[in-house]
Amino acid sequence: MPLCSLYLLSLDGSTSLRGFVDSIRNSYGPSNQPLVVGRVVRWIIVPWLDRATSPESKALDNLTSTKWDLLVILPGVVAMPQALSEHVRKTFKAQVGIPSGLVTNFVSTTNPSLLQPKPGATPPLESGSRRTATSTKDLELTPDLLDWIEGQSSSQPKVPRGAVSMLNLLSFPSDPSAKASYQKYGQAFGQRVGARHGGNAKLVGNIVQPANGAWDEFALAHYPTINHFAAMVGSDEYQQVNTQYRKDSLRGTAILCCDELDDEVFSGSSSDGTGPSSAKL
Repeated sequence: MPLCSLYLLSLDGSTSLRGFVDSIRNSYGPSNQPLVVGRVVRWIIVPWLDRATSPESKALDNLTSTKWDLLVILPGVVAMPQALSEHVRKTFKAQVGIPSGLVTNFVSTTNPSLLQPKPGATPPLESGSRRTATSTKDLELTPDLLDWIEGQSSSQPKVPRGAVSMLNLLSFPSDPSAKASYQKYGQAFGQRVGARHGGNAKLVGNIVQPANGAWDEFALAHYPTINHFAAMVGSDEYQQVNTQYRKDSLRGTAILCCDELDDEVFSGSSSDGTGPSSAKL
């Protein structure tokens, strides 16, 4: 299982996001390009953790209170180049083990086919009322979240116009049955309740470092649009599976919405081979 490096980056206020992304891509060779570069949009589930230790609580507070700008997943165990680190205000980093079958051809084939699907490849958006709750903690829609998704909230980040990537951080209790229950949820997601809405757990893996940290696994889930995500989460079918297998299986979790198609991220790739110095940070 190849190790990869997962980063959340908070840039200093003077740094150009497009220039920073150009520099990331120019810092690595053609065969070692980032698996994922996405602009952070907002928390869907604010990080939470039951029975957190003091160090875990401190790390959780830092994760929650920081305004993150970028999600970057790099193949291999690699440090951020020093020239780029100087422009980073805060970092969340984890070494993750991802099955080789998911990593192979991800950059060249898998991810492009999800982000820019062929005509007819995307499931139709299901209409109808959406179930809501008072909190998103258990992966349910709230009126506030639904207003944002439907473009009725002007005080929150711009709604992504196309595909979205949801970074899931997962913590499990010590009881083995909890992990087994979540695996059943994953199967139902992939075969039925997620797939019918275009949901695809495109990258999943174990969090290897920091060892003994709060998080055990991560998943990066793709949805054709934020509205497809809302249709899934707001459906009775999904919530039945969520209640049966997912809710009681977790010690804690977080979901961060990211946009790999944002203009400053998706169109920021440079192909002139001039290296990091060509981008204005």
